This record gives sequence, C-alpha cells and structure tokens, in this order.
Amino acid sequence: MFEPYSDDKTNRGVLTEHALEGRLDEWVQTVVEGGCSPVLHAIGDEAVQVAIKAVRAIHEQSRATIEHVQFATPGIVDLVSSTPGIRLSMQPLHRAEDAIYAEAAVGPERAACMLPLATLANAGARLSFGSDWPVVSVDPIAGMAAAITGLDVRGRSFYPKECLDVERVLRGYTTEAAEASGMEHLGSLGTGMLADFVLWDQDPFQLDWTQSRPSIMATVMAGELVAGTLEIGEIVS
Repeated sequence: MFEPYSDDKTNRGVLTEHALEGRLDEWVQTVVEGGCSPVLHAIGDEAVQVAIKAVRAIHEQSRATIEHVQFATPGIVDLVSSTPGIRLSMQPLHRAEDAIYAEAAVGPERAACMLPLATLANAGARLSFGSDWPVVSVDPIAGMAAAITGLDVRGRSFYPKECLDVERVLRGYTTEAAEASGMEHLGSLGTGMLADFVLWDQDPFQLDWTQSRPSIMATVMAGELVAGTLEIGEIVS
C-alpha cells in the first residue's frame, strides 16, 4: 500500500520478487518475447500501480492481465482510464468477505476503493472474474451475487455504487474470463465453440438477487450432459 494500514501503522505490505528488485519491466518484456502473456498479481494500490505501468505499453498485443486488484485508489483509476482495455482479473466474493474488515484495516476512504468494480469498468478496464479458491468459495453464483448486489457476507450494503448489472457480471465470469485465459473457444455459444452451458431454474436477468439466487438444473460440457437433467424443449424455451 502507499500508506500504512489504519490498524497497523508500521505495516503497508511489501513488494516481492521482480517488483521489489526493480526488474518487473524486464520480466514483462522477456515473457512477451517468449510468446506468452504476462500475468501479474497485485493487491495493494502501490502494487497495482506498479503492475499497470509495467504492462500498459504491451497489454493490447499480449493479453497481459493483472490479478486480484484489491485496491484501486483514484490515481489507479486515472491510470486505468489512460490504458483503455487493460485486463483486470478480480474476485467479487472477496469484496463481500473483506468488507466486514475493510474500514478497520484501511479506514473509510480507502475502504471505498476496495474492489471498485463499477468504477474500474466505467474507466475502460476489461474485467474478468474468478474465485481465488481456496481462499474463498469457488461457487461462481456466490461471486455473481456479491458483484450484483454489493452486499457483504452479513447482508449489509457495502458501497453499492460499485455494483454491476447482471449482463456485465455474466460476461466477467464467462467470455472475459475465457479470453483472459487464452481460451476463446469457451465462454459463449456459437460456431466453433465447445457448447459448454448451464440451465438455470430462474432467469438471472429477472431475478432480485438481493432476495434469492438462481440454481443450476443441468450442466452441459462440450455438448454432453454431465450433471442434472435436460429436455430439448427446455433449451428451446
């Protein structure tokens, strides 16, 4: 972090490995020259800034991704705005889990900058979502609920202006996650895709996510039913 934790004035976290040694730019270039896409893990605002600056010149060509991005203070948001399309891989359920500690740990001003999903999306970032399992649950529906409702794990609202709509969250867990992983044959349905999909028991676009969550009735992978039951009429409808 740029500033110490509010509940531990002697601690602001640490940079590690290449970032600590001042060789992150060199490492990114080596990865790209090797035909791969760099993925950088950054949690605190200082680490996130270092990571964005390291990949901003090559992110469009290399599918560079910054993982976690727990804190994005206003300076970070400005940096994202000047780096349109930068890929940020985030974990919405961390927002619901960590909200109960955030203000005590970093104070209310920085707590508002913890996983600011809508702010980053509106600044032009491409958001892909995951779980960070086993740190938190791998259940994508729980993560979706956290991003859509802005509720913490106690059911209390946590900076609801950072909520995202259902479509954007679905894309984060499907198409954007697939593209960030270099697996464009996954994440949507279409010619040449693997035909991975699920059947919901409720329409996620019509559901009040603050009151309930949908369940999965069937799962199909590569066109084969692997869980639940499925009738052709259910797909057509």
